Amino acid sequence: FISVIRNRWATRRDMPPPSFVLVGLGFFTALAGTAMHLAAHRWEPAESLVLLARLLSFHGFVLLTILGAGGFALPRFLGLPKRRDYPETPGFTPKWTRTAAIMGACGALILMTFVLEALGWNRFAGTSRSILIILCLCYEVPFEKLRFHWRGVQWQIITGLEIGRAHV
Repeated sequence: FISVIRNRWATRRDMPPPSFVLVGLGFFTALAGTAMHLAAHRWEPAESLVLLARLLSFHGFVLLTILGAGGFALPRFLGLPKRRDYPETPGFTPKWTRTAAIMGACGALILMTFVLEALGWNRFAGTSRSILIILCLCYEVPFEKLRFHWRGVQWQIITGLEIGRAHV
């Protein structure tokens, strides 16, 4: 996996979307949560650390990975234009770096909500995480340009979200 990423990075013609910073952060949370689980087999950690390991492994990994890829893919699924255009260069541009820093800060704040939840601040952590997710998506996806013309996959996404909400 690492060698594939390294080869892709060396032969790239342009930069990945800035929201992919969250994908990398998602993989980091999976590694951190797994390391905490492995350490828990050798030592007897506090219950809050066991909960944090679960949150990072299961929720953090999935949430950050989907949020990072979703910021790139969701506008295309919904037939929306890109919020920002980036030049196709293999190097960092100030615009790309600024957006990546904002997405990274959003991801770091989401990680802090997992720590708060592990410490027992469930409502505050869940509410804060929801607000951060909404802000992150609104920063990347131009929802104000969304028009429901029901061609493409829009109806499938909305139906899937409705079915998921009904089962919760």
